[in-house]
Amino acid sequence: MISFNDDEGYSEPAPPPPQPPASFAVRAAEVSGVAAAAVSSVAASPWWTLLQQQPFLPTPIHPPAASMPDQQLLALSDIQRGEYALQVLRSVSPAVLASVIMRLMPLTKRDFIAHLPTELALKVLSWCPPPTLEVCMRVSRAWCTIAKDGTVWRAQFAAHFPQSLPIVSRNLKKIARAAATTAFGESPRDKKPNPNESAHIDSTADWRYLFYNRRTLEHNWNRGIYTRRELIPHDEAVYCLQFDNDKIISGSRDHTIRVFDMQTFVHRQTFSGHSGSVLCLQYDDSFIISGSSDSTIMQWNLATGGLHRVLRGHSDSVLNLRFDSSIIVSCSKDKSVKVWQTNDGALLHTLLGHKAAVNAVQFSGNLIVSASGDKTVRVWDLSLAQNTAAGRQSLPANSLDDPSSNNPMCVRILTGHTRGIACVHFDGTICLSGSSDGVIKVWNVHTGQLLRSLFGHTNLVRTLQFDRRHIISASYDRAIKIWNFETGELLMDLAGHSHRVLKLQFDECKVVSCSQDQRIFVWDFGKDVDARYFT
Repeated sequence: MISFNDDEGYSEPAPPPPQPPASFAVRAAEVSGVAAAAVSSVAASPWWTLLQQQPFLPTPIHPPAASMPDQQLLALSDIQRGEYALQVLRSVSPAVLASVIMRLMPLTKRDFIAHLPTELALKVLSWCPPPTLEVCMRVSRAWCTIAKDGTVWRAQFAAHFPQSLPIVSRNLKKIARAAATTAFGESPRDKKPNPNESAHIDSTADWRYLFYNRRTLEHNWNRGIYTRRELIPHDEAVYCLQFDNDKIISGSRDHTIRVFDMQTFVHRQTFSGHSGSVLCLQYDDSFIISGSSDSTIMQWNLATGGLHRVLRGHSDSVLNLRFDSSIIVSCSKDKSVKVWQTNDGALLHTLLGHKAAVNAVQFSGNLIVSASGDKTVRVWDLSLAQNTAAGRQSLPANSLDDPSSNNPMCVRILTGHTRGIACVHFDGTICLSGSSDGVIKVWNVHTGQLLRSLFGHTNLVRTLQFDRRHIISASYDRAIKIWNFETGELLMDLAGHSHRVLKLQFDECKVVSCSQDQRIFVWDFGKDVDARYFT
């Protein structure tokens, strides 16, 4: 084509329009074909007629009822209907599309917790960690109800603090019974036991409250957060003690046993009768049983203060004793271990074999462990006792290497300390021993394996106790040390005593120690904790 320029008087050919590449032309044709097909499909649909009749606005538009003639659309599969909806949505403006998306989003979510059976929902949430449960409580009222349920938080408590669970369950029952006495004026002892009582109390307790109290207590132990109180109960050295949340009972070189209020330290009662130092004691709800340097064991009525029974049999100082409802086990400077019947004081067995004073004894079930100045810990099994008359002596073991040759009840000897052993603690499987060599050893009594040795004390380890979280020991070096049970790591020292520490005991909240300096210290880790449930 020729273009004339009237102004210039000359002409030239017009430049040809740019031609797209062949591939572009092909792609454009394909897109045009797809678009044309989509438009044709939409235009052929009765929905397109509806949209033409009523403009689509951001405000909700109710679709036609299922009864309207739209059978062709409903006959399509889910995937086909979804593809069809997508093609329709591509034809609307972005503003309308955003509005539709906002309305569609709730349809893609399902509240599975609210729709599950309650038992399953509780089970699911019980596996969540506490921070997640706290978030769940803010989702909705339904979630809050389930996430706060006692079943969920009891599972958390059991997972984090399994050793504390039976203590808390016992105290819940005790507190509930005490509270139930006021309505009708009857004593809880007068009420008939209800077999379902424990389960009911357990299920209605505020386990979330208990969990966070126990976690605060654990934090205090880990960070060394405690208060310390001091009691001077005797005029001479305090050799032994035991405590609970209500009282402290101590025995002294002054020949007496004294009872003090745990909260106020007010003196309540004195037991007098021994003619020598009170070296060891233990009490339960009914009795105190004490051993003395006068070689006797005395059984006292805790309520009345009266002397109930005197056990004679040892020929030297009674250095340690333990008892339960069936037996009393005692050990002495006379190198023997004796087993007595609790209800009548009858002597059942005398266990011989140690070559020096037996300083400490513990038992669990039929197994007794005894520690001696001869550097050994012996393990005795009462189930192997022969059917002998009460009081018959078991034969001494002539060889430390082969104890079973002469004494069938001595099943194992644990050796490893280089000096005499002053104390043991035993839970039925694990035994800890503390020695004049300053070392604490951890043993498995069933295999005889030495599991670990703890080094840190610089003098005789006089007293120790453990649970599956902590080991606490005290020594003639005046130090009280707290160790991690699993790793053996030394966590902290408790300083305060000015002389040898002779005895300690601890529970979930407190460490109580006594010393040759005549003082008792109470180290309380229960700051900001409702300690009623843990002691």
